[in-house]
Amino acid sequence: MYFRLRQTLVLLPLAFMLAACATSPPTYTPDSQSIAYAKQFLHSWGAGEIAMASFERRMKQEENTQPGMAALVRRAFAGTTTDDFENIAAPVYARHLSKSDLAALARFTATRAGNRFFRVAVAGALKHQKTKDITRQLTADELAAAVKFAQTGAFKAMKRELPTINREMAEAASRWGKEKMQAYINNQ
Repeated sequence: MYFRLRQTLVLLPLAFMLAACATSPPTYTPDSQSIAYAKQFLHSWGAGEIAMASFERRMKQEENTQPGMAALVRRAFAGTTTDDFENIAAPVYARHLSKSDLAALARFTATRAGNRFFRVAVAGALKHQKTKDITRQLTADELAAAVKFAQTGAFKAMKRELPTINREMAEAASRWGKEKMQAYINNQ
């Protein structure tokens, strides 16, 4: 089960860095409360911070191979905050998960066990850690809470929808990035 959970969570912060797929965005517009729950869920475990750290790592790599491009991207994305990444992801989550599922996810990550579980699981997945290395970092109480939550409809819905959510986040992040770059170029 932990391996499947790791697989489910590994793509979340990486979705911001993926190339866009050639599909059109869904037409459903979520309500403000659903988006607020999604933001609360994402913010509580540091999704924006993780995405920002991934972006920074990518920029450091680019500085070695393409210093001019890295400098251009840094200029275009100056002022980008962790909230920007969460604002990209929240509507996507809200389009695919019910308000009650988003509220349950937000409540779970507001707990110490839920918050720590998501932070440890995502950080471990990004480092390509084995499931046993991830779970070793959690206490028995944290593991028990995670296993219990993994049995809920909210977790099952997230797991089911996560591939689509990740794809759409990549599309949204790509559109946002193109807009930021175009705005920067237009102002030069």
